[in-house]
Amino acid sequence: NATITVTMRAGGLEKTRTVDPGTYVQIDNLGTFLGAPVGFGAVRLWATGRWVGVMSTVDPFTGDPTTVRGLPPAAGRERLYAGVAKVTGTNQTVWRSEATFHNPGDAPTQVKLELIPRGAGNVAASTTLTLAAGETRRLADLYQTLAVASGAGALRVSGPVLAWVRTFNQGSP
Repeated sequence: NATITVTMRAGGLEKTRTVDPGTYVQIDNLGTFLGAPVGFGAVRLWATGRWVGVMSTVDPFTGDPTTVRGLPPAAGRERLYAGVAKVTGTNQTVWRSEATFHNPGDAPTQVKLELIPRGAGNVAASTTLTLAAGETRRLADLYQTLAVASGAGALRVSGPVLAWVRTFNQGSP
Protein backbone atom coordinates (compact mmCIF):
# COMPACT_ATOMS: atom_id res chain seq x y z
CA ASN A 1 0.00 0.00 0.00
CA ALA A 2 1.44 3.31 -1.11
CA THR A 3 0.29 6.91 -1.16
CA ILE A 4 -1.32 7.83 -4.48
CA THR A 5 -1.89 11.11 -6.25
CA VAL A 6 -5.34 11.74 -7.72
CA THR A 7 -5.51 14.30 -10.53
CA MET A 8 -8.74 16.10 -11.40
CA ARG A 9 -9.15 18.12 -14.61
CA ALA A 10 -12.05 20.20 -15.93
CA GLY A 11 -11.24 22.04 -19.15
CA GLY A 12 -7.87 23.73 -18.63
CA LEU A 13 -8.15 23.62 -14.82
CA GLU A 14 -6.27 20.90 -12.96
CA LYS A 15 -5.53 20.04 -9.32
CA THR A 16 -4.04 17.07 -7.55
CA ARG A 17 -4.69 15.54 -4.14
CA THR A 18 -2.39 13.12 -2.30
CA VAL A 19 -4.25 10.27 -0.59
CA ASP A 20 -2.82 7.89 1.99
CA PRO A 21 -3.64 4.17 1.68
CA GLY A 22 -6.97 3.07 3.14
CA THR A 23 -8.28 6.59 3.66
CA TYR A 24 -11.50 8.27 2.57
CA VAL A 25 -11.25 11.78 1.14
CA GLN A 26 -14.28 13.90 0.32
CA ILE A 27 -14.17 17.05 -1.79
CA ASP A 28 -17.32 19.15 -1.55
CA ASN A 29 -18.18 21.27 -4.57
CA LEU A 30 -15.53 19.99 -6.95
CA GLY A 31 -16.12 22.87 -9.37
CA THR A 32 -15.20 25.44 -6.72
CA PHE A 33 -12.22 23.31 -5.65
CA LEU A 34 -10.94 23.40 -9.24
CA GLY A 35 -11.79 27.08 -9.72
CA ALA A 36 -14.31 26.34 -12.49
CA PRO A 37 -17.13 28.74 -13.39
CA VAL A 38 -20.67 27.88 -12.33
CA GLY A 39 -22.46 25.70 -14.89
CA PHE A 40 -22.29 22.36 -16.61
CA GLY A 41 -18.98 20.63 -17.10
CA ALA A 42 -17.12 17.36 -17.19
CA VAL A 43 -14.32 16.24 -14.91
CA ARG A 44 -11.56 13.79 -15.79
CA LEU A 45 -10.03 11.88 -12.86
CA TRP A 46 -7.01 9.58 -12.77
CA ALA A 47 -4.54 8.37 -10.18
CA THR A 48 -1.04 6.99 -9.77
CA GLY A 49 -2.39 3.83 -8.15
CA ARG A 50 -5.55 1.85 -7.42
CA TRP A 51 -8.52 3.86 -6.19
CA VAL A 52 -12.31 3.93 -6.07
CA GLY A 53 -14.34 7.09 -6.45
CA VAL A 54 -17.93 8.22 -6.27
CA MET A 55 -19.27 11.52 -7.55
CA SER A 56 -22.70 13.00 -6.97
CA THR A 57 -24.55 16.10 -8.11
CA VAL A 58 -27.75 17.96 -7.30
CA ASP A 59 -30.32 18.41 -10.07
CA PRO A 60 -30.64 22.17 -10.69
CA PHE A 61 -34.40 21.92 -11.37
CA THR A 62 -35.68 19.44 -8.81
CA GLY A 63 -33.02 19.67 -6.09
CA ASP A 64 -32.72 15.87 -6.13
CA PRO A 65 -29.25 14.41 -5.50
CA THR A 66 -27.96 11.73 -7.84
CA THR A 67 -24.79 9.68 -8.28
CA VAL A 68 -22.83 10.28 -11.47
CA ARG A 69 -21.20 7.26 -13.07
CA GLY A 70 -17.86 7.71 -14.77
CA LEU A 71 -17.68 6.42 -18.32
CA PRO A 72 -15.03 6.22 -21.03
CA PRO A 73 -15.87 7.80 -24.40
CA ALA A 74 -17.51 5.41 -26.84
CA ALA A 75 -15.33 5.80 -29.93
CA GLY A 76 -17.07 4.70 -33.11
CA ARG A 77 -19.96 3.16 -31.21
CA GLU A 78 -23.63 4.08 -31.27
CA ARG A 79 -25.57 4.53 -28.06
CA LEU A 80 -29.35 4.56 -27.84
CA TYR A 81 -31.15 6.63 -25.18
CA ALA A 82 -34.78 5.55 -24.89
CA GLY A 83 -37.49 7.78 -23.44
CA VAL A 84 -36.65 11.20 -24.87
CA ALA A 85 -39.66 13.47 -25.22
CA LYS A 86 -41.21 16.87 -25.66
CA VAL A 87 -44.85 16.19 -24.85
CA THR A 88 -47.66 17.14 -22.52
CA GLY A 89 -48.78 14.22 -20.41
CA THR A 90 -51.56 13.45 -17.96
CA ASN A 91 -52.01 15.19 -14.61
CA GLN A 92 -50.46 18.46 -15.82
CA THR A 93 -47.09 16.90 -16.69
CA VAL A 94 -44.88 18.55 -19.31
CA TRP A 95 -42.05 16.23 -20.39
CA ARG A 96 -38.82 17.62 -21.82
CA SER A 97 -35.45 16.08 -22.69
CA GLU A 98 -32.05 17.69 -22.44
CA ALA A 99 -28.62 16.38 -23.33
CA THR A 100 -25.05 17.24 -22.43
CA PHE A 101 -22.05 16.15 -24.52
CA HIS A 102 -18.35 16.32 -23.69
CA ASN A 103 -15.36 15.85 -25.97
CA PRO A 104 -12.58 14.42 -23.77
CA GLY A 105 -10.14 14.37 -26.69
CA ASP A 106 -7.33 16.71 -27.65
CA ALA A 107 -8.82 17.51 -31.08
CA PRO A 108 -12.24 18.65 -32.35
CA THR A 109 -14.72 15.84 -32.96
CA GLN A 110 -18.21 15.33 -34.29
CA VAL A 111 -21.25 13.75 -32.67
CA LYS A 112 -24.27 12.70 -34.69
CA LEU A 113 -27.71 12.87 -33.07
CA GLU A 114 -30.65 10.96 -34.57
CA LEU A 115 -34.23 11.05 -33.27
CA ILE A 116 -36.27 7.87 -33.73
CA PRO A 117 -39.99 8.32 -32.91
CA ARG A 118 -41.65 5.86 -30.53
CA GLY A 119 -42.99 2.87 -32.44
CA ALA A 120 -40.97 3.66 -35.57
CA GLY A 121 -37.72 2.30 -36.91
CA ASN A 122 -36.82 5.25 -39.11
CA VAL A 123 -34.92 8.41 -38.19
CA ALA A 124 -37.25 11.43 -38.11
CA ALA A 125 -34.57 14.09 -37.58
CA SER A 126 -30.81 14.30 -37.25
CA THR A 127 -28.02 16.80 -36.78
CA THR A 128 -24.26 16.72 -36.38
CA LEU A 129 -22.49 18.82 -33.77
CA THR A 130 -18.79 19.67 -33.78
CA LEU A 131 -17.24 19.91 -30.32
CA ALA A 132 -13.86 21.53 -29.75
CA ALA A 133 -11.23 19.66 -27.74
CA GLY A 134 -12.36 19.55 -24.12
CA GLU A 135 -15.69 21.24 -24.90
CA THR A 136 -18.86 20.50 -22.95
CA ARG A 137 -22.12 21.44 -24.66
CA ARG A 138 -25.56 21.36 -23.07
CA LEU A 139 -28.70 21.19 -25.20
CA ALA A 140 -31.46 22.45 -22.90
CA ASP A 141 -34.19 21.39 -25.37
CA LEU A 142 -33.19 18.34 -27.39
CA TYR A 143 -36.25 18.49 -29.66
CA GLN A 144 -35.65 22.17 -30.46
CA THR A 145 -32.05 21.37 -31.42
CA LEU A 146 -33.36 18.71 -33.80
CA ALA A 147 -36.07 21.10 -35.15
CA VAL A 148 -38.90 18.80 -34.03
CA ALA A 149 -41.95 20.46 -32.42
CA SER A 150 -42.97 17.55 -30.18
CA GLY A 151 -42.97 13.80 -29.75
CA ALA A 152 -41.45 10.89 -27.87
CA GLY A 153 -38.96 8.22 -28.80
CA ALA A 154 -35.26 7.42 -28.65
CA LEU A 155 -32.07 9.34 -29.35
CA ARG A 156 -29.19 7.62 -31.15
CA VAL A 157 -25.78 9.20 -30.42
CA SER A 158 -22.73 8.40 -32.55
CA GLY A 159 -19.23 9.73 -31.97
CA PRO A 160 -16.30 9.65 -29.52
CA VAL A 161 -17.96 11.82 -26.86
CA LEU A 162 -19.39 11.38 -23.40
CA ALA A 163 -23.17 11.82 -23.36
CA TRP A 164 -25.74 12.44 -20.64
CA VAL A 165 -29.42 12.49 -21.60
CA ARG A 166 -32.33 13.02 -19.25
CA THR A 167 -36.08 13.45 -19.56
CA PHE A 168 -37.90 15.30 -16.80
CA ASN A 169 -41.28 16.84 -15.94
CA GLN A 170 -41.42 20.63 -16.16
CA GLY A 171 -45.12 20.73 -15.26
CA SER A 172 -46.96 21.14 -11.99
CA PRO A 173 -46.21 18.41 -9.42
